[in-house]
Amino acid sequence: MIIGPFQTDPPGERDFYKSIAPHYDRLAGPFLRPVRNGVRQAARQLGCERILDIACGTGEQAEVLAEDGFLTAGIDLSPAMLSKARTRGHPKATFLLGNAENLPFLSGSFDCILISLVLHEMNYSTAIRVVREAIRVLTPGGKLILFDYRWNPGFISSLSLALLHIVERSAGKIHFRNFRYFIKQGGLQAFVDKFPLKVVSTRTFLAGGAVLIVSEKRDGYLS
Repeated sequence: MIIGPFQTDPPGERDFYKSIAPHYDRLAGPFLRPVRNGVRQAARQLGCERILDIACGTGEQAEVLAEDGFLTAGIDLSPAMLSKARTRGHPKATFLLGNAENLPFLSGSFDCILISLVLHEMNYSTAIRVVREAIRVLTPGGKLILFDYRWNPGFISSLSLALLHIVERSAGKIHFRNFRYFIKQGGLQAFVDKFPLKVVSTRTFLAGGAVLIVSEKRDGYLS
């Protein structure tokens, strides 16, 4: 993979995940395990070689992919999360501190990029910039794998959604406000429609409350 110059310690950034980082894998691991396997299966089917995991957190998904032989890079804005990720030590997984709105990679550096459960917590315009930047560093015809919440009226009254609201609310007012706006706008499926991407496949999780979307960068799309 080709890595350009980047800043390893963003100044003035508050690490909102410092307190949860030591417990994240234990709390979220069982919930995310089916998704981790779904991403791995998708990567195998797509024949990916170089994978970027944006907002990689503690690096569990990147490690799963590296164990399958993929050359994997993870990038995150949280030093605390990356501190956990770097203890994994897999030779095919590299972890960098950086901002997904300004990725430290040259255009066309990866043939597959993953963004999982992070777009909903961002300001909507920020999320759009992050996906545009992800598409920039994809090779022509490269695959963008997205996993996040979806709008599903049948899911609204379920216990799962009630628990989800508790989790999202516990992350703070701004996070919860962004989550609610993301769902109100139609969730991940409506979000993907904003980009010139070709949807290759979809698979739902959480009783239809979340969706894994594999999409393809269209020829001629530069940014």
